[in-house]
This record gives sequence, C-alpha cells and structure tokens, in this order.
Amino acid sequence: ADLPRILFLYLLSAISHMPIANVRYLWTFLALTIGPVSTFFLLHHIFLKPKFDPQTKRAASFLGALFYLLNLATVQYFFTSFETFIAFFAFFPLIILATTLYFERASLKHYLFLLVVLLVSSPPFLIQTFFVVTSLCLAPIILSYLRHGWKKIFIYSLTLFATQSYWLLPQIFFAFTNAKEVGLSH
Repeated sequence: ADLPRILFLYLLSAISHMPIANVRYLWTFLALTIGPVSTFFLLHHIFLKPKFDPQTKRAASFLGALFYLLNLATVQYFFTSFETFIAFFAFFPLIILATTLYFERASLKHYLFLLVVLLVSSPPFLIQTFFVVTSLCLAPIILSYLRHGWKKIFIYSLTLFATQSYWLLPQIFFAFTNAKEVGLSH
C-alpha cells in the first residue's frame, strides 16, 4: 500500500540528489500542507456552500483548516513520524473531497481527480484499519446518492477497488488462507 509514497521519494531523491533524510522531511512537510489545504477546500466547496456568504465561508473554512492543523491529534501523528499516519492526515480530507465532488457533479474532470486521489492516497492503507475507517466515513456520502441511481456508485466502487487492489487482494487472500496463523503468533 506504500507504493505511491516510495515511488515519490525515489523519484524526488533521483531528480534532486537530496539525502534521503531530507526527502523524508520534505514528504512530511508536504503532507502537513496537503491536509489543511484539502480541509479548507472540502469545507469551502462542499459543506459551507449553500449556507453562508463568500466572506464567511472563507473565514469558516480557514478556521476549520486551522483546527485540523493545530489539534492535538496532529501533534500525535507527526511526533512519531510514522509515514502511514502522516499520509492519512494528508489524504483523508482529500479523499472525502474527491468523492463528494464526483457524486455531486459527475464529469470526466471530477472522475479523473477522484482516480488520481485514490491512486496516490493508498499509503495510509498500509494499516488496513485506516481503509475501514475511510470506508465507514465515505459510506454515508455514498448512500446519500443512492436515490440518484446505482451507476455512479458502481463506477465509484469499481474505481476504488481497481486503485486499491494491488494491496487489497493480497490481504483478502491472506485472510482466507492464513488468518489462523495470526492467533498463533506470540
């Protein structure tokens, strides 16, 4: 599941000739930037859209993004510097934004945005519980568009499975064939 992050780090170190420690710091600060920026756009374009005037929307979105950046969970994520948690911080609001945009206004542009986001956002799913949490958070969004027809939901589900199958299929195979060995480990 960590393949997009590894490819990004490899390409960046090959292009820039930076030491790998600096490349990891760059990844961390990039994730620290992506999370609040995507939270700002999520709040601004989706949740606050019909309710407030533009100035209030910008201020509320900024405060929401600032809260996402400065809360204690962020300190906990970044203090240990475990890339899976850092990637989850960065990509979770982006996944919700891309999913909501696709279901609200299905177009080729929004579908391609969703596809790219789902492709690059798989590093948090190295811990499969994050995939379950993300799926549970996306379920109400997906189910709210159920009355509009199954086509969008089917395309979304197929896209999600296709973009995550490179790590999801081996996990499913292990669960069916060797799950009993987990209980035997000491």
